[in-house]
Amino acid sequence: ICTGEKGDPLHYAPSCHMTLSYHFTKPSAENTQLWSKRVLSNKLSRINIAKLISFLTENENLIKQPPDATISSDSDPDFSPSPRPQT
Repeated sequence: ICTGEKGDPLHYAPSCHMTLSYHFTKPSAENTQLWSKRVLSNKLSRINIAKLISFLTENENLIKQPPDATISSDSDPDFSPSPRPQT
């Protein structure tokens, strides 16, 4: 997390030091509400949101780290990546 604070992507995009070069501005509440309505009224957007939620739910273990995780997987002797299939 860029700032060490908790927030949503609309909070981080304009305030994170890693995205400063993109010159994002924080959207107004009115624009955020309008964007939400348009996304939810678009069938393809709803399908993609459902797919994203499903992926995040199924792969939660890949995304979340335990609170006491201080060692990277690169230095973990028990970490063994799956071999790539031969083609």
